[in-house]
Amino acid sequence: MVLQVVKSGNDKLLYIVKKYRKNGKSTSTTIMKCGKLSELEKQYDDPVAYFTNKAKEMTEEENKAGNTSFVSFMERKQIDGGKEILLNGGYLFLRKIYSSLHLDYFVKRIAKEYKLQYDLNKILQDLIYTRIIFPGSKLSSFEDKNKLIEKGDYELHDVYRALGVLNEWLDKIQAFVYSQSTKLVKRNTNILYFDCTNFFFEIEKEDEFRKYGASKEHRPNPIVQMGLFMDGNGIPLAFDLNPGNTNEQITLRPFEEQVIKDFNISKLVVCTDAGLASYSNREFNDRENRAFIVTQSIKKLESYLKDWALDTDNFPKSIKDNEEKIFYKSRYIKKEMKLDTDTPLGKVKMGKEWRLIVTYSSKYAKYQKTLRDNQIKRAKALIDNPSKFNKVNSQDCKRFIKNIAYNSNGEIVSNKVLLFDESVANEEAKYDGFYAISTNLEGDEREIVKINHQRWEIEESFRIMKTDLKSRPVYVSLEEHISAHFLTCFLALLFIRIIEKKLDGKYTTNAIIEAIRNVNYVDVEAGYISAFPGSDLITTLSKEFKIECNYNTFTPEQMRKILHQSKLEEFATII
Repeated sequence: MVLQVVKSGNDKLLYIVKKYRKNGKSTSTTIMKCGKLSELEKQYDDPVAYFTNKAKEMTEEENKAGNTSFVSFMERKQIDGGKEILLNGGYLFLRKIYSSLHLDYFVKRIAKEYKLQYDLNKILQDLIYTRIIFPGSKLSSFEDKNKLIEKGDYELHDVYRALGVLNEWLDKIQAFVYSQSTKLVKRNTNILYFDCTNFFFEIEKEDEFRKYGASKEHRPNPIVQMGLFMDGNGIPLAFDLNPGNTNEQITLRPFEEQVIKDFNISKLVVCTDAGLASYSNREFNDRENRAFIVTQSIKKLESYLKDWALDTDNFPKSIKDNEEKIFYKSRYIKKEMKLDTDTPLGKVKMGKEWRLIVTYSSKYAKYQKTLRDNQIKRAKALIDNPSKFNKVNSQDCKRFIKNIAYNSNGEIVSNKVLLFDESVANEEAKYDGFYAISTNLEGDEREIVKINHQRWEIEESFRIMKTDLKSRPVYVSLEEHISAHFLTCFLALLFIRIIEKKLDGKYTTNAIIEAIRNVNYVDVEAGYISAFPGSDLITTLSKEFKIECNYNTFTPEQMRKILHQSKLEEFATII
């Protein structure tokens, strides 16, 4: 703040004003009207010197504790129409990660190679930030970029051009952010979790990429399939996309080979669910320095193995987990077996013995019983009122019903007599509390079971992408645009997981996302007023990322300071 002396007739007026830059232009606002010089000379020996010093003191106070005075002395005028005044600043934590991963450097290098006339780096940033803060279509992301403190200067058609370029660099960007992330958080590629899901499109006609397939959400829409690798610390590693009608079992091997090559991984344990536990996938990871841990369906075991698994008298070991005992046992299997549908070779001889580990938990048994009881309740409600159900909302209970059938519209055929099948419920009850794993690893069963248990994190990652980041339905149609869309979703998920790990897992991903969305400021031209309540999480984020965003007001200079803080890199070496 400075003293301004303005001539007024035969006298002079003294003002303390605050100068700042707005939209690249220098401007100012009056903070204090001191009065006429002739009147002030009656009160002060040297009014100019006095109020010059006063302006200096006000500046020092503002720098120490944040300015609150500029609001009281703001010029009163009408609000400009169409201008965003509530701006998000939570993206600055994401900006810090973007900087620390050296994505600025990498993406600018891509833009230079293609001689792009638009800002590819800013477009990618905004697509990541808006995916987390304002999830929606590419059009809405383009519009919502104006709700961030820093505005991107590009057009909507530039966004779609950028998607095409990002698609060409899909694999290299994933490998680059992994190599850089190793210096931000601890990565564990000795254990990799793999799973598949699918994403629907609100279209009726399939094409070469968006195909009708087995939707995990039971939706009658074309889908694409995503395979995701997550490392042993729960951080996303890489993703791959396939047409929606692809058998997920055949996607693991080529994707794993690519990941081993791109990420320079020499030794690993791959952990999957039963749906991906085909014989050829297990055999592929039973060689060199690879191993596997896969869920094994007890129902699909041969009868003598099933009897052994369900025999509660031969559990020699148990461990305590949250005051509850979990019993476990294991044995080796060496036999001739049929290969799964992803290989045409018929029967082969196993070259090695693989272990079958079985656990039993009374807590898990109660959970399965409760789940089944609710489904049985729905099945009986369906039998009494079939018109209230259809193919989608009856999926979880239809196995308990005899004669259930649907017409072409997905409605239950009304002329069939529906009967409850109690034998199905009784058969399922035999397996309550039991869980089986197949592996080629030696060592303590407890450690193997513990590794397998962490699969829940990859399932949670899919939930975050679909629910919190609203990655579907997908509003782009070209394959290259679809792939780039999921790249931005993957990077958004990675950023959130990195924040979660840097905060030592003290806060959930939902809480972190909500906090980032809530860090908003009101732009009052003379500065910014915070429009969010303080919290331990925001204080922790500010401290961890060294971004002083949790004050009640900010002058333009102070806001520029925290914008600068968000662009400082956590480390300097680019590899």
